[in-house]
Amino acid sequence: MINILERITRWINLRRYIRQLPFYLMREYGVKKYYDPQQVDRVAVHLQFDINYVEFGYAVDCDNRKSISEEIAKIRREYQRIYKLPADFTIFNAIRLSQYKDNWVTSAQADGEEYWRYLSQVEALEKNEINKST
Repeated sequence: MINILERITRWINLRRYIRQLPFYLMREYGVKKYYDPQQVDRVAVHLQFDINYVEFGYAVDCDNRKSISEEIAKIRREYQRIYKLPADFTIFNAIRLSQYKDNWVTSAQADGEEYWRYLSQVEALEKNEINKST
């Protein structure tokens, strides 16, 4: 059985990977629907995320449509349940959960204005995808 400290650590990392990593990926690599695992790794290491939980980042930020491990599928189901996300959620859904949408500056020098700029780009890409599919 997982002890209390491990459960708390897991919960903190689960939240951090969905509420912070998408913002930093967009900052580092531009706004895209998917990032490759190496990009997730680089940003997670650079920002000193707990790399033992990097699969949380893969579950949110990478293209999981082709092949998906059972662990990634389990993490995605957990994110869906906690955050009421659709089954096929992407980073575009996750960025809306970002803790950076408020107008305050963090230790990472992220502010609300930068967040809303990224969200505007996300919405433009979503609109473009909808137009292509119709």
